Amino acid sequence: MQVKEVPMHNQNDLINIVITGNQDVASLSKVLTELHVNYWLTNELNLVIDKVQLHQLIKLTATAAWGAGLSAGLMQIYHRHQIMLRGANFELDLTIDPAIMAILNTSPDSFFDGNASNLNERSILKKVESFMVNNAKIIDLGGQSTRPGYQEIAPEVEIKRTVPFIKLIKREFPDAIISVDSYKPAVIQAVLDAGADIINDINGFEDSDAKLKLIAAYHPALIAMYNHRISQWQPDQLPAFFANRKELFASLGIHDDNWVIDPGVGFLAPDSQASDVDLINTLRELSEMNIATLIAISRKSMFKKQFGIDAKQNVWSTLVAELMMVHMGGQIIRVHDVEETNLMLQMRKQLEFPWWQQ
Repeated sequence: MQVKEVPMHNQNDLINIVITGNQDVASLSKVLTELHVNYWLTNELNLVIDKVQLHQLIKLTATAAWGAGLSAGLMQIYHRHQIMLRGANFELDLTIDPAIMAILNTSPDSFFDGNASNLNERSILKKVESFMVNNAKIIDLGGQSTRPGYQEIAPEVEIKRTVPFIKLIKREFPDAIISVDSYKPAVIQAVLDAGADIINDINGFEDSDAKLKLIAAYHPALIAMYNHRISQWQPDQLPAFFANRKELFASLGIHDDNWVIDPGVGFLAPDSQASDVDLINTLRELSEMNIATLIAISRKSMFKKQFGIDAKQNVWSTLVAELMMVHMGGQIIRVHDVEETNLMLQMRKQLEFPWWQQ
């Protein structure tokens, strides 16, 4: 039996597989029908299948008497399309299930939950516990607000707002994966020394050689955001920009499974001719790089600008847009509303994949 993949351009979410020499086509066809796989039979069996269907097909063929040899061939193809994010102390498989990144603001001027009375150990731990219960895989901690019109704070202030909480969370939740949202070299070094796993830079590591030296020394996992406000690259150059990041990071010892692409929704320059919808629509092309991509649109002002949606209704509008971006290839969803996002992802799996088996 032979199992081979036929390349499909601009179809990163679909895989074309050709199977020859299978002796029990009837049994295999029955399984493919149950999984809603598009297939046709000539002299060969041709499949057009997505990663979720392929994952299930591998499990089902591995236990079937007629699946000997087929499962191994399918697994090789699956591994080529696998999306992983790895750090020094963690590993996330993002191929099948999107991961929730919970936003934890430790800045008293945050637009969402800025309230100094909440910035104590008890409140922070209560939030983190809620995040973990609702399947958050990453906690993105930020000590400086970057909302439109934000005021930059000194690195020393940002360090005081982040480092103690990193140590607290790591002590109480040792398995928590902590990302820190910062673009300042001094802060980045301090949070890495405190145990942060991921550095989430809104400037895409484009603005400072000092940050690049830190990356080379510490080798953390990274999130690189395209920021049109400071970038020399234009919005229609996003694939080239991230190809440039890929080359740069490789030179620093950061591999494809050590970093995440963020197209930078909400960070266009005021005079830009592009829109946030244009940035969202790059996601499918960016996902062809086979590097994890971030969905970071939670409660952003684009919903008011583009669609006239009031901020109080931003939960459902955020969820709708996030679900669409999952279909476009996004793997990590950075959110304020963790419980609602978790429910949305559970509903998506049950409605889209009723045949799913854990």
